Amino acid sequence: MKFNFIFTLVFSMSLAAHIRAQNSALKPGKPAAKKPAMRQQIKPAGSPNEFVEKFQKGSINWTGQFIEAEGNSVFDTLRFKLKNQAKLMARRGAIVDAQRNLLEIVNGVLVEGQTTVKDLVVVSDEVKTRVSGTLRGAVEMGPARFEDGVATVRLRIPLYKDGLAEAVDTSTHPAPAPVLPPAVADSLPQNVILAVNGSYKPRLFPKLTDEQNNILLNMAEAFDPTNGKAPQIVRQTKATIDALKNKKGTALLEAAQDQLGNLVLNQKSRERVEKWKQAGLLVWGVLKKLILPI
Repeated sequence: MKFNFIFTLVFSMSLAAHIRAQNSALKPGKPAAKKPAMRQQIKPAGSPNEFVEKFQKGSINWTGQFIEAEGNSVFDTLRFKLKNQAKLMARRGAIVDAQRNLLEIVNGVLVEGQTTVKDLVVVSDEVKTRVSGTLRGAVEMGPARFEDGVATVRLRIPLYKDGLAEAVDTSTHPAPAPVLPPAVADSLPQNVILAVNGSYKPRLFPKLTDEQNNILLNMAEAFDPTNGKAPQIVRQTKATIDALKNKKGTALLEAAQDQLGNLVLNQKSRERVEKWKQAGLLVWGVLKKLILPI
């Protein structure tokens, strides 16, 4: 009898819980939250040390030295009855949209001074062909994302190595660095860092000038497409910049950008650059970073 009583009690409690659960499900109320779709994890360009120009459909990361653009396309379920077919065509449409957005960003990239990529494309069929080839070689960043009937694709091209700079570069290239006597080589810095005061609008090939607008270094002539290297643009605090002034083997130059987009060195920095050039140092070979204050 005791066993039957316990069994009846447990069964009754289970039945009551089941009925309450059914009644709760039938009651009107807030719909259950949909489980969010899995998104590809893309490294955000939000580091305080990164310098990123953001656009409506993409960005230029001058620290990572790449351009990215995003494209979207909706599923056309009227033309394509099969879900997988509609999904595939939406992905293709998103790629085309991303390519169009990437081209829009690329066309606006400042090369040097006030010249943009689009300017060079207009006047040179050769540059136009090379830029088109670079865009066709854009890399898809991870698989396409599908959410709420929309396909999303992100494309990326590099700024320098195997990228845009090589496509628009029409200048002569620097001669190999001279072999300096040990006494001279030991007196020269291993790393040169350029600190820019005030605001800065990036160029692919900035020019370093003195206060009389004499060109001390033209990065278009300094860029070597065989290695694709270019100074990295980063942000640093004033304390970090000040600490670099006393770092062994590192020389800090200071400049400000003028209305033409040139980086004008202050007198002390200009004198140092001229001294290095007289000693045979190719400044672009050791110019590693361009620093902007946070």
